[in-house]
Amino acid sequence: MKKQQFSMQIQVTPENREFIEFYQQWSTAIPTLFFLDLCTISHIKDSLERDPDDILTEPPSLADLRLNDLPQNGISYLPALMEKASDTNSNFSVEGLIDEAGRDLTALKRFFKHARLVESVELVSTYVTDLKGVHPEILGPSYHEFLNFVNSLQIFNKPAASKRLETVKAICDQAGSLGIHKGHPLILASLACIYGCVAAKKVFKFKQDPSKFSSSNALGDIQIIQRIGKLSQLIEEEGRRTPGGFLRTHFVTDDTHLKDFYKYFFINEVTSDEIGDSTRTTYEMTVKADKLFPDLFNVDGSVRGDAGNEELLKIYAFVGFPVETPPTEDA
Repeated sequence: MKKQQFSMQIQVTPENREFIEFYQQWSTAIPTLFFLDLCTISHIKDSLERDPDDILTEPPSLADLRLNDLPQNGISYLPALMEKASDTNSNFSVEGLIDEAGRDLTALKRFFKHARLVESVELVSTYVTDLKGVHPEILGPSYHEFLNFVNSLQIFNKPAASKRLETVKAICDQAGSLGIHKGHPLILASLACIYGCVAAKKVFKFKQDPSKFSSSNALGDIQIIQRIGKLSQLIEEEGRRTPGGFLRTHFVTDDTHLKDFYKYFFINEVTSDEIGDSTRTTYEMTVKADKLFPDLFNVDGSVRGDAGNEELLKIYAFVGFPVETPPTEDA
């Protein structure tokens, strides 16, 4: 079943207070699985070593997690583990990573008093033993090659407007030569850097010196979109079939830029097809073009005139998006 997303704004007024409280109570009661990233787990471990009364310096996410530390909710370590196990720059051996993961799980069990941790030590140990150093996605090596190519373009310095589409073409051509779908978040994130998306640049962490660029760190952050999209669909489908299952999932990170970047994408549906000995996974997603390509948009979300609209449509053509003419400032 395809997921849809909608948003609404409610003014905080005395007249609306009762409805807002009802909505908050209803939302809190929904069984939710929280996916934690490495940044959040690190902050949880730090908090356990801090004076219990010293919570003023904690990231806001920890207060939110404490409020959601409820019996119907769950905590998942899997996306963080996937990132750790596939990190090509990691110095951990299999045994070292299993020990590190064990310490993470122990910290999570100490922090959460009521919500249940869904991964066991045994599951984590098996995962690391089987997949340490192996990328969870078949195209992992191609992703790293692509990221290093994008870093070599030095788009941490925004190209001149006259050079933007030329750079877009170079990125899409490279993706095509490596067999990467041009609508992949990696490609969209790269193009976003050309058009002034600060969150995308901060997630990539480009370096002028290629030896200092970490494709593993960049890939781990960007792949979280698809990884959590796939896991969320599996969890929520199972939750609808199983009494006491999780009906909703939520990604938690204390990385401000990753949090913003993650919100620019919404996975509507994930489909998987068996092809020989492998599985092909297809993602249908909605993207916020005005957030990814802010240089082409006004603050109100309209495209900047005919020139901006024309350039946006050319980007869509390069990545294979269906073309729908967005509103312009003159509309």
